[in-house]
Amino acid sequence: TYGKMVTATDETLAIDGEDTEVTIFRLGRMAMYYQTLDKEKIGKWNPESEKWDVMPKEFSRSLRQAIEMARRERTVQLIHLPVGAH
Repeated sequence: TYGKMVTATDETLAIDGEDTEVTIFRLGRMAMYYQTLDKEKIGKWNPESEKWDVMPKEFSRSLRQAIEMARRERTVQLIHLPVGAH
């Protein structure tokens, strides 16, 4: 059940000291990611440091697809996103 519930919600986060509109993607209790609305920045919540870590751009497409699946705008498919320890 750790990855059973997925959600995508629009929220405001402080990124680089600025309030930024983002979409938060939650993968159950396993992982939480953000993508800025302009899709220029992505990140992953680090529970150890309790901060958002910037993710490499190579995951942008997968995160965008995951958000679309959570919003039921795309059929479910396998994607590649980092989960767990860094």
